[in-house]
Amino acid sequence: MFYRSIYYFIYLFYIISIIRSADLYVDKRPSTDSLTFSTIQGAVDIAEAGDNIIIREGRYSEWVRIMKKRGSYFSPITIKSYPGERVVLDGSVPINTNWETYNHNGILIYRTVVDSASIADYMGEEYRGIWQLFLNDRMMIPAQV
Repeated sequence: MFYRSIYYFIYLFYIISIIRSADLYVDKRPSTDSLTFSTIQGAVDIAEAGDNIIIREGRYSEWVRIMKKRGSYFSPITIKSYPGERVVLDGSVPINTNWETYNHNGILIYRTVVDSASIADYMGEEYRGIWQLFLNDRMMIPAQV
């Protein structure tokens, strides 16, 4: 009888956790829905145990922190793509500056000036330099001075 009571308690806990969970959506397209966010971080910040974060198609270049968030065995916080859509999480920081050609000993290269303060603000932490550079999903070999 004792084990049956425990079984029913666990089952009841599971049902309650399913009922109180929410689907939070992330979509780059504007939305007026209160459960749709423009960034993954926005959804993560309010997610609670049992919630599903469903990301719509697109490339998400953002620095996401999942801190002080706890799910449980029966009520995990899940992050997944919308069915049938391609989602890319690259965690990079976009460099939106003007690039110019530069002749270095007869070899044409591109160069730009990077604002380390704006990168630090974007990431929410101290700027530590650039160690990878991507162009059209392909890693470039950066020359640093």
